[in-house]
Amino acid sequence: MNRTATEGSTPRADAGDTPTLVGCVLTFNEERNVRRAVSSLQAAADVVVVIDSGSTDDTIAIAKELGAEATTQLARVTELSDVIITVVTDDKAQHAVFTNKKANLLIDAKGRIFVNCATIAPKTHIEAEKLAKQPG
Repeated sequence: MNRTATEGSTPRADAGDTPTLVGCVLTFNEERNVRRAVSSLQAAADVVVVIDSGSTDDTIAIAKELGAEATTQLARVTELSDVIITVVTDDKAQHAVFTNKKANLLIDAKGRIFVNCATIAPKTHIEAEKLAKQPG
């Protein structure tokens, strides 16, 4: 099933549907690489979202040209997803996606499934698990 999303829409699966697979690319001035990343994800994902951190190059324009949604809100991935798989390479990145008070994957995450494949300290995994168990 291929769902489409426009900013503000929510193509999450209805009961009995296959869960929505959202591909997410975190970017900052990635105009040289975003085309390849988005195209690769479009082959497998129902929706591709580019989460941009203030690029000053053509990253956002290229992402939109390819049909990806571009936003600065990390919580948009959670809004669109049924299952969120995270792969981060260090504790700092883990904290950034789960504990940032203004933008994180746990905002409105009730009912979502998280699979954390990060290569980080065990203590950081435990902290993220505790946050995920909190209401909301």
